[in-house]
Amino acid sequence: MHVLRPRTAQMTCLLATATATAVAAGLVSAGPAVALHGPEALAGQHAYVVKLNIGDETNSRACAGTLVDASWVLTAASCFGATPGDAVPAGKPALKAVVTLGDAKTVEVSELVPRTDRDVVLARLATPTTGIAGVKRANSAPAAGAELTAAGFGRTKTEWVPGKLHTGTFTTNSSTATTLAVTGKGADVLCKGDTGGPLLNAAGELVGVNSRSWQGGCLGTDAAETRTGAISARTDDLGQWIHDHTFVAAATVGVHRPADSTFYKADRSGKLSGQAVFGAQGDVPLTGDWNRDKKDTFGVYRPSDQGFYLSDDNLSVAVARKFGNPGDVPLVGDWDGDGVDTIGVYRPSDLSFNLSNDNVSVAYSLVMGVDGDTPMVGDWNGDGKDTIGVYRSSDTTFYLTDSQTSAPVDHKVKFGNPGDVPIKGDWNGDGTDKVGIHRPAESGFYGAAKDSDTVIYNVRFGNPTDNPIIGQW
Repeated sequence: MHVLRPRTAQMTCLLATATATAVAAGLVSAGPAVALHGPEALAGQHAYVVKLNIGDETNSRACAGTLVDASWVLTAASCFGATPGDAVPAGKPALKAVVTLGDAKTVEVSELVPRTDRDVVLARLATPTTGIAGVKRANSAPAAGAELTAAGFGRTKTEWVPGKLHTGTFTTNSSTATTLAVTGKGADVLCKGDTGGPLLNAAGELVGVNSRSWQGGCLGTDAAETRTGAISARTDDLGQWIHDHTFVAAATVGVHRPADSTFYKADRSGKLSGQAVFGAQGDVPLTGDWNRDKKDTFGVYRPSDQGFYLSDDNLSVAVARKFGNPGDVPLVGDWDGDGVDTIGVYRPSDLSFNLSNDNVSVAYSLVMGVDGDTPMVGDWNGDGKDTIGVYRSSDTTFYLTDSQTSAPVDHKVKFGNPGDVPIKGDWNGDGTDKVGIHRPAESGFYGAAKDSDTVIYNVRFGNPTDNPIIGQW
């Protein structure tokens, strides 16, 4: 295992980030926990525990984490600091991070959602896992004296980089509003490589994320150090926070009424759930998550000045950017998987898609389709990144690609009738965008199953002259 920095620097890192509780517990000279000295886990046991490798040859470190669902890992925020003591910002990791699952499959981390009150972060996987259930979560802290189980891939007493998951038994000493103090039983101890790993109660429910340890008895630790105490971040009270950031809401429809520049959004049954006036006559309506709060809000594109005007509250302009050329078609999407929708344009004159990650410069430029196609964007494969596509009215067919660098047709779906307006949305909340159509004459919205012409969502909303909008409100 690569070493991020000398031991003295690791100790400095801990001192810079230790809470008053940690100091009071006597952990002021412990290094970050990163591996477990305990028995190997049984085959298939704790399949939700993953290994994290963060950084490159010059600054690599290893941690553990726990799948809470198919797309998210809960781990320690301290694993991702660019330098010791650094706060970890939300969004794309500063250092490349790769998760290794129990079947040896590797997946990159595309987005981080850190807590500010404890050493915890949610890490989104670029590609969802399959066949592995997320950990069950406790909703109360363990009582003093309760036995707990920790799991990790870090060092043991005799191995620098164990190839298999190890477990250990710990006793609960005390708890605060955000931490748990525990002590290893017998020779069990958290070592380097276990930071971020799970702490489980007797029912196998997650109660904490391992953060710091004395590492007594771990390979490489001073032989005079015998303490096996550790500090973990509590997770039993994070259920709502985890839900808010991992739950994928099914797409819901709405309309934009050009006559009065009003957006109307519906609930899943087609009933009015909100409305707002935003923009001016002649603007093109947009919807997206501009601030990473997991909720879509309104925006407009103004052809007269090639300006994008995006709102976080459906009232005021939060982002104003000019982008593209006259005649371009506006696009919005999360092109890099960081949880924020940004802008782009489709240029009919050369069939090019020009997409920006920072609302300023072009990050991706691709050509796809033929003259007369309607540009489409969406997360067609559930990897957290929006990619491009086109709808061809001459054959009522969607041609969609999963690539950011080329334009092979990965999904071809024939859906709808001549005269329909193409739309897209995650109609069933499974994290994948599917195609659909808006039928103006009947104010009807029809959403299809993935790569299928089967209708799985159907609702009527608005007036025939309205423009359709889709969002996860």
